[in-house]
Amino acid sequence: MGNSHRGDTPIVVGGAAYTLCYDLNATAMVMDKMGLTSFEQLADGIGLSGVGMSELIYIMWAGLQHHHPDLTEKEVGAMDWDISEAAAQLGDAFQKGLTRKTAPNMPGDQEDATTSVDPPSPGTGSELS
Repeated sequence: MGNSHRGDTPIVVGGAAYTLCYDLNATAMVMDKMGLTSFEQLADGIGLSGVGMSELIYIMWAGLQHHHPDLTEKEVGAMDWDISEAAAQLGDAFQKGLTRKTAPNMPGDQEDATTSVDPPSPGTGSELS
């Protein structure tokens, strides 16, 4: 899955697992695209309500860049998205990315350290069994 403290959010699209991450880079990209000038505007959803499909694809693409940098906007747009489900997960991913409310993994936690490693093949999803 990645590091939930960093704001990583798992998402399944068309049977493949991906990880959204709205770190500062992705957040800055989205803010620039949407013409937002402050985190408060982003947190309040100003400029995000009523976005068009091309903006939605861009927001999804930006969130995938940390773990899947080889994906293009066109490839993200061609994925088999459930838009209503994806919108909820995008909101969750943005909240995690901006607020970092999840505690970091500590040595000795139950989570196996190998689950916090980025995928070995960036730019692709991993097929689910």
